[in-house]
Amino acid sequence: MNFNDWKQQYESECTRLLEALGKVTDGGIVESIQHIGATSMPGMQGSSCVDIGLAVWPFPLETGPRSRLEALGYQSVDGFTEGPQQRFMHEASSFQLFILELGGGDWYDFVLIGDYLRHKDKA
Repeated sequence: MNFNDWKQQYESECTRLLEALGKVTDGGIVESIQHIGATSMPGMQGSSCVDIGLAVWPFPLETGPRSRLEALGYQSVDGFTEGPQQRFMHEASSFQLFILELGGGDWYDFVLIGDYLRHKDKA
């Protein structure tokens, strides 16, 4: 699989996630959503699992949003059910969600490292 395939998969799943959870500006809980990990980097080798970072409020996820993720085929990952991050794997193992609080160190690590790797050869 290549970057364009992963990008298309991310965009499709991003739409599903936003429909289920909603943007904060529309009364939902998603403050930011990012394609993260190796599959978000052009030219980088990656697995078939697309990693998606979601900054949500409130954090950690409450029962309602968790059940909406479960309805989309996501299961919580053992050891990552509370904080500082929650993780969910799609039942088809095609997507992994990293649920974080906006402004937390883990969120900025994902965003800054990804931005650096995507732009380091362009300067």
